[in-house]
Amino acid sequence: MAEARKTTLEETGAWLAEMARQMATHYEQRASNGHLLLVRDLKAYMDEHLDEDISLDSLAERANLTPNYVSMLFKEATNVHVGEYLTRIRLEKAAELLRNTKSTVSEISLQVGYRYSQYFSRKFKAKYGVTPLQYRQASTGERKPAPEATELL
Repeated sequence: MAEARKTTLEETGAWLAEMARQMATHYEQRASNGHLLLVRDLKAYMDEHLDEDISLDSLAERANLTPNYVSMLFKEATNVHVGEYLTRIRLEKAAELLRNTKSTVSEISLQVGYRYSQYFSRKFKAKYGVTPLQYRQASTGERKPAPEATELL
């Protein structure tokens, strides 16, 4: 740490600039690392196969690596766990489908890889603060029809 001590502000600034340059070089080299290419491939695979049963084991098999190693590489490259990433992209796709299609919540649930629409709805509400139907109504301007007066009696 003694090398960080400088006598003038100008020397300190030059030293900080050099450290920043070295860090940038390090991250550029890291970006070209084959592991990052692998993580990009896994992310693309997940994006394209949302409706399938995707697990850490299946991703590890695809990468020909151990599940723990894939998990570590993915977390290192993206700062999120595989499961968190998969949940996020599934729910984002579901939100898009709710806004842009007339598919039912159950159909959308299956399209984004959730077998059980109740579980899907619970995860969706945890992320967006509303149920999938409420989200659709708010984003498309749909309103529930008011109950008829006779229905209230």
